[in-house]
Amino acid sequence: MDSKVNIKGYGDDLTINNIRIGDLSPEDHEKIEKKHGGNNYSPLEDVVVSHVKDSSTLICRKPSDTNIEKYVESELLDGLCCYS
Repeated sequence: MDSKVNIKGYGDDLTINNIRIGDLSPEDHEKIEKKHGGNNYSPLEDVVVSHVKDSSTLICRKPSDTNIEKYVESELLDGLCCYS
């Protein structure tokens, strides 16, 4: 097994071992979180953290209710961040 991890890019173009994070579905993200996550948060259904705005604000992405946009982003205040 190759123990090297290849990481490049950022945001939607963040690529880890030739897997582009922006191409993963919410279900794929949930599987990764359940397998490798810290387990101190409960996943929000169909919500993926897109990026971090500041020390306590997460920019989250979820599927759009319309056919106009693929997804919508909104801010989520992380109240548990001060305990991490």
